[in-house]
Amino acid sequence: MKWWLVAPSLILAVGCGQAVERASTDTTERDQLVHGHLENLVGKWTAPEEDTLHVFHEEWASAGSDSLIGTGFVLSGNDTVFIEHLGLHRSAERWIYTARIPSQNDGRTISFKLTHVDKDSMCFEDPSHDFPERITYFQSSDQGWRVSLSGRTAKGPQHSAIHLRSSKPSRL
Repeated sequence: MKWWLVAPSLILAVGCGQAVERASTDTTERDQLVHGHLENLVGKWTAPEEDTLHVFHEEWASAGSDSLIGTGFVLSGNDTVFIEHLGLHRSAERWIYTARIPSQNDGRTISFKLTHVDKDSMCFEDPSHDFPERITYFQSSDQGWRVSLSGRTAKGPQHSAIHLRSSKPSRL
């Protein structure tokens, strides 16, 4: 057999093997970064609203090695004026952030796919949703989280940010 007939197949096989190995490494690194963020997100967090009459709360608990369940809510005094049910889990090879606000989207759960993760942040997106289209969690230097929400509204592009601070850590 002539070597020049075998060489292209051999090069292609080695090249694909390296691509698969790199993809596997990228997936492993991504999963390690996400797991680190999951561990740091578990607990109870608060963020006073600008008007100081309302306080935003976010609570996360472990629901297995690859998932968290959470609740976000706003208290005005002792009254709950807003609530959302949250989740963060792995589905096949994707990480998904879910949010369900009973009074919005006909009560349906909206899913956001992980589009970026690094040692300080993770970003989830659903370009088909109006607001938010993008949810980004940034670890802040005070051991808290800055959550950035951006997307479209009837009034045009909108952005809001929340600075979550630990209120009663319950690391699991």
